[in-house]
Order: sequence, then structure tokens, then C-alpha cells
Amino acid sequence: MRFLSIVIVGLMLSGCGKENFKRNPLLRTIEDVNSSDTDVFGCLRRISTVNVGENAGFWLKIVGDSRYSDFRRRECMFALFNRHVVRGMPISELRKFNPVLRFSSSNLVDVSPFAINIPIQNQKLGSTYMFQDALLAKTRAAIYLKLSAGINQSELLQVVQGWKTQINIVIQEVGVSQPENK
Repeated sequence: MRFLSIVIVGLMLSGCGKENFKRNPLLRTIEDVNSSDTDVFGCLRRISTVNVGENAGFWLKIVGDSRYSDFRRRECMFALFNRHVVRGMPISELRKFNPVLRFSSSNLVDVSPFAINIPIQNQKLGSTYMFQDALLAKTRAAIYLKLSAGINQSELLQVVQGWKTQINIVIQEVGVSQPENK
């Protein structure tokens, strides 16, 4: 019986399947607008060690909802990129984030020419872009995307906004610059 309990809890934490999504206590706490930021931060740390079972829409819903604190929205944006943007993913997949993140020339900036002291390991070849919307900018946090090939900003924006689809550039690495003041 104890083994069965451990298996059930493990399945809940791994979030296998959409049916189990609502049963995952970590995700429920993160999604509950009445949960404290301290509780949510603990859940976010724990969920980072669990296989991805939720869809990106879970994180986008929180990021785009002003009922949540800026802290939670920012941390959920980090979780979105850390959990759902993986090495080898075509950049065109980022368009599913665009309705909430609203990629633009002011928040998605090519930092390739001066990319030093950023959380990206491989700074050779390809372009490196920094995403920093108004929410991230409040605390000088940012998300960095290392791409497999060079691409100019206007072409990248056409891809992530869904205007251009025929491009074979993938994400090589994602880096997160934590906020100066949490």
C-alpha cells in the first residue's frame, strides 16, 4: 500500500497528462491567486526538478494576468522559458507565446555584438537575443536566447509574430538573468 501511495504522488508531481494537471499540488499552488509568493517560490523551485507535464499555456495564463503579483508573473515567465523552450526548438515555436509576451523591437533585442557577462555558455556563431519586457525590466531581469544562425531583428520578429514561417533556425540555449531585487 505504501508503494502505491509513493507511485501515485510521483505521478501527480510529474504531471503526466492533462487530467493530472489539476491534481498536481505544485501547479495548483502556483495557479492559486491567493497563494503567497513565498509558497509559490517554493513550488517553483520544486517543480523545476519535475518532468514537464503541463502545457505552456499554464505559464502564459499567469504571466498575462495582472491579478498575480509581478514577482509571480516574472518567475512564471522564467519557468515558461526554462521548461518549454528547449535546445533544438525551431524559433517559429515562439509564436505561440506572442499573444501574451507581445514580442517587439523594443523587448527583443540582438545583443550578439556585445554579448559578454550573460548567462549563455556558447557565444560563438549565431545570434543572441535578449527578451526584456516591461515586467522583467522593472528588476533588470532578462531572458537570453542563443540561436543556431545569425538573423536580423526584423526577420526574427516576423517569425515569432507568425508572419514568416520558412526559416530553419533553432534555439541552442536559453539563459535567465535573475532580478537585481526580488
